[in-house]
Amino acid sequence: MIMLDIDHFKLYNDQFGHLTGDEVLTNLCQVIRRHVKKADLVGRWGGEEFVISLPNANGPQAFHVAERIRTTVENLAIKDRVGQLIPAPTVSQGIALLVDETMDFIQLVDLADQRLYIAKDHGGNGIEPTLPALEENQPQPETQDTEA
Repeated sequence: MIMLDIDHFKLYNDQFGHLTGDEVLTNLCQVIRRHVKKADLVGRWGGEEFVISLPNANGPQAFHVAERIRTTVENLAIKDRVGQLIPAPTVSQGIALLVDETMDFIQLVDLADQRLYIAKDHGGNGIEPTLPALEENQPQPETQDTEA
């Protein structure tokens, strides 16, 4: 499971207006749809947070999906209501794996959410996996600040 949050989303609404914020959300949804399989489930968890359930993915596969989403989003070209390009959004993501059959959906979401906030604490525009072994095997993207 991936929990995803748009970094500094409030600034997009405040600086460029809610229509531009909606455009950021629409573009993000299109990116997510392109990078998940038909068997995967995607839902808006609230505000600018999304949950992505990858029922047939292992840790490295989930990380790969998250990284493809992250790099695609940071390269989006989005225009504001007057046609000017705005700074590309970035996303932070937390990955939780169902490793214990006694875990329920809420526990899995909570774990992914905890990992998400670790990624945000590391500066955003990153991915925080649950398992240390998964983290050691994946290159960590450099973080960048969004000036929006």
